[in-house]
Amino acid sequence: MAKLSPKNLHCELVVTVDEKINPHIMRDRNTGQIYADDDYLYRLKLRSEKRVIECDGLRYLDHSLTVDEEGNQELVLRGSCPSGERTEVEVVHRFSIPVRGRYIEERITIVNCGKDRYYLEDMRFGFRRGLCPAYEPGQLADDISRFRLVAVPYRKVGISQDKGSPSPGARPSVKRQEYTMEDMIEGKFSNVDWRNDETVVGQDLVDRYRLRSEGWAWTDGRCGLLIVKYNDEMIEYSLVERNGYSRRECLVFGGAGFALYREPRPASVLEPQTKVSFGPTRYIFFDGGWKKAFYLFRDFMAEKGHGLPDGYNPPVNWNVLYDIGWYHSDREKLFKHYNLEALHREARKARDLGCELLYLDPGWEVCEGTTLWDEERLGRVEDLVRTLKEEFGLELGYRTIGRVYRDEFPNEWYIQRSKEKGQYIRPIGSDGKPIGFWEPCTECREWWEEKLRRILGITGEGVKFMMFDEFDWRGPCFNPSHGHPVPSTPEGHVRAVYRLIEEVRRRCPEVLV
Repeated sequence: MAKLSPKNLHCELVVTVDEKINPHIMRDRNTGQIYADDDYLYRLKLRSEKRVIECDGLRYLDHSLTVDEEGNQELVLRGSCPSGERTEVEVVHRFSIPVRGRYIEERITIVNCGKDRYYLEDMRFGFRRGLCPAYEPGQLADDISRFRLVAVPYRKVGISQDKGSPSPGARPSVKRQEYTMEDMIEGKFSNVDWRNDETVVGQDLVDRYRLRSEGWAWTDGRCGLLIVKYNDEMIEYSLVERNGYSRRECLVFGGAGFALYREPRPASVLEPQTKVSFGPTRYIFFDGGWKKAFYLFRDFMAEKGHGLPDGYNPPVNWNVLYDIGWYHSDREKLFKHYNLEALHREARKARDLGCELLYLDPGWEVCEGTTLWDEERLGRVEDLVRTLKEEFGLELGYRTIGRVYRDEFPNEWYIQRSKEKGQYIRPIGSDGKPIGFWEPCTECREWWEEKLRRILGITGEGVKFMMFDEFDWRGPCFNPSHGHPVPSTPEGHVRAVYRLIEEVRRRCPEVLV
């Protein structure tokens, strides 16, 4: 048995390697606090046409521990699922410890070395920390009994009670994402989940018994560990859950695992000779309570490039919606209430209040979602841009949406809800009626190009601000002619929307989105 102990002045990781790989101790050297003290959880279930592979632990293949010129250490562990023969699927587990930083960073990669496609049916990696004996749930370990888990960056989350608008004066319901170790042992924890309307399929959650967040602050107010997951390519979360192991109730944290609706979705399939790399988990050791962890999270995100650029100075918007009203594409009411005279009246208010931009929420289109400027009511967009600038000193902004509130596009461009090709039919809602809008597939190239053309026809006339709204995921599409995998995925939908925004910004670099 070999014992590896990469460390710096602030933190230490202990790994044993013999027949199996086992990172099992994580320690804060400044305070002496131990955050992991039991076998690392490696759980995999893979299926190919030929066989099913299940494992709870990794067979040791090899490892390396390197130190660069500055003293930064990197430990690389390579293992596979234990079986009678060497499997074609390997796991590369990488830990980095900087010479000066007070953190350990973890990266996990699953590699398909063989010739068969594997489907990843279940997967969970993570450190274990024993909380109490399984038969004495009230006997918490002394050093961990006062610790709490606090979600970062959303410690408090608003909860919608219904799908309608709240009544005037109603106070929003708030759920605090903060849990004691007793809460974790007793299962008194849950995520804040939102469901789309019932016509959207594929909303079954896979993480009902584990917590998800961008990060978790695990602290007793004296010291703590910030557990942050970061992935700018896939949808991934920092996961925490309870786990019975070795006659103890344990907390499992960090690593990688499926969340939401099996995200990260691209990790579900391993093609031959390919790999999937999960985002890094950074374990940041700190002194203090959860507020300190929030500052550390902010610093971490800034390090990754998330923040406001120098010179960022968005215009103060005046939204015409609240005084003009929302008429839901009712042409008669729009002509009466949402006309050029009304916009000039709103522009005067905006100018007098010191605003810098007139923002058009729903109402400027021929019909919502068509992205067709209603010249009959509002004149040409370039004329409005000029009038606002010359007479009121204002810029123009507007909202565009993904769904459309009339049958605007060819049938082929809408979501195909099954493998059987047929006429697009709006789904039936809970009221027994078809939903009030049509659902384009955002990955349909023809729709994407037409949407871009219509946006540029408006934005290219001098618009300075845009909001992209109602581009929510409406469920998988099975139309192979769109060019997406069948069925399509939430990630593919998101990337199509981002590409649309990026192309608008490329063509109109002055517009702020």
